[in-house]
Amino acid sequence: MPYKNILAFGVVMIVGVSVGYSLLSFRTVNNFDWQELFLYSSGIGYSYEVVVNSDLPLPEGNLSGKYKFISAVTNSRSDELNFGYKVFADIKELDLQKIPQKYKTERKVTHLAGEFTVPPIKEVVYSVTFDFGLKDRDGFELVQLKSIPHRLYSGRINEFQNVVKYPISLELADRVSKTFVSMRIEKCNTCDDY
Repeated sequence: MPYKNILAFGVVMIVGVSVGYSLLSFRTVNNFDWQELFLYSSGIGYSYEVVVNSDLPLPEGNLSGKYKFISAVTNSRSDELNFGYKVFADIKELDLQKIPQKYKTERKVTHLAGEFTVPPIKEVVYSVTFDFGLKDRDGFELVQLKSIPHRLYSGRINEFQNVVKYPISLELADRVSKTFVSMRIEKCNTCDDY
């Protein structure tokens, strides 16, 4: 009788350890849910070009967002993932009292298709990119990723969703504890049009 109890206990232990190991080892992409993005300091930075060449007020606002790992878009390897993100940028309205006069009057522009009248601006359009820092539980940065350029509009809640097509191993994704984001204003598109 004691041998049966010991044998049963041994079988239960082996099955338990095997199931636990398989659950930890065979994590799939479906197990990666949306996670909160944290901000690097203020969350918004400016390129040298936009600081020295823009005569419009620089955009201010709040960032929030989330990320997840998804099946790699660029290849079919099951052990590689891509970084998917959704970022929301709530940008303050343009203060029309602080803009130069040239933006407050309508103007005529000529293109191949003809002459057009452009009204005074009510919003500013910027080109922005996002930097993502993937950190482990000890705060060490495992990898830094950069998004494609996006268009940011003043006076709106801008929503950006895309995938960074840089392959990330399943092992590295499992080590990520927190991910940080910052938005970099690369250039003022509205300024370039004047």
